[in-house]
Amino acid sequence: MRSEGYDYDTYSRLAGPLTEPEPTGYRVRYKSLLSTEKHRIRAVLLMTLAPVLTGILLLYLVWPTHWTERENGERWLVVADTVMLVSIALIELFMLVNVVSIAHATLVARDPVPVTPEPGTRVAFLTTYVPGKEPLSMVRATLKGAVQLEHPGPLDVWLLDEGDDPGARMLCAELGVHHF
Repeated sequence: MRSEGYDYDTYSRLAGPLTEPEPTGYRVRYKSLLSTEKHRIRAVLLMTLAPVLTGILLLYLVWPTHWTERENGERWLVVADTVMLVSIALIELFMLVNVVSIAHATLVARDPVPVTPEPGTRVAFLTTYVPGKEPLSMVRATLKGAVQLEHPGPLDVWLLDEGDDPGARMLCAELGVHHF
């Protein structure tokens, strides 16, 4: 932990420790997010069961024995019942698609394995600014911190200014930051 109290190892190395790239040519490798999860068996079970249970709920809700049957009912009531049943089925179908896609995304989520950069690698630090939505003083503090970053190669700091604000442009010129 650094002296300022920021737990750098925990919060700045979320993808894992740096590794050395292959000498024969670098190719990005990925690591499953579930591979380091303590409760990965439970997580996989949950992600597998969630779509199944959602599908069972869909079937239960639209099962023919649950349909409203009106003997000698007025025509508009029968139409309203049908509209309600179709609406419930569509809502549940959309929920099933949502649950399946979220479960799938969770199961296949991967992080790139971090590698030490080649010496002299150029890095760009970008931050955005929306005039009128955030104070220029906050942008100044962010940019001051960004230009003080330590990197063994070229470091370009950019402010992406959504309003082309003259004050932001002057601030960038003052701090030696690229303005876009």
